[in-house]
Amino acid sequence: MLSPAIVILSAISAILAMTMLFAKNAVTSALCLLGVLIMTAGIYGLIGEHLVATIQLVVYAGAIMVLFIFSIMLLNLNQEDTEYKQRPAVFFSAIAVGLLIFGFFMFALNEHFMNHNQDKVMGTFSP
Repeated sequence: MLSPAIVILSAISAILAMTMLFAKNAVTSALCLLGVLIMTAGIYGLIGEHLVATIQLVVYAGAIMVLFIFSIMLLNLNQEDTEYKQRPAVFFSAIAVGLLIFGFFMFALNEHFMNHNQDKVMGTFSP
């Protein structure tokens, strides 16, 4: 049976993927792709593939996304005024939603590791 955290991460990843495809701004698309990559790493971490999750974060979400965003900034594709300067309520609500999602991730990871006894999987260390 799937963990509810995996289902929620998958749903968020699907929403971010659709937003990435239909976004009019290149920076928004790149940041949504970054979100999809981070959600994928979270799913890998929850199913126990910690090495793959780490590689996903370091290589794809770290290095390649920095390259994408740097290229977009270098080409100056975002020539319109940013939306958060026009409507600060959108900016602060986005920060609140981001903090809420971050809190959910921390709660889900805490519940996952507290409910699963890691000594059975990894063994105990005795010198």
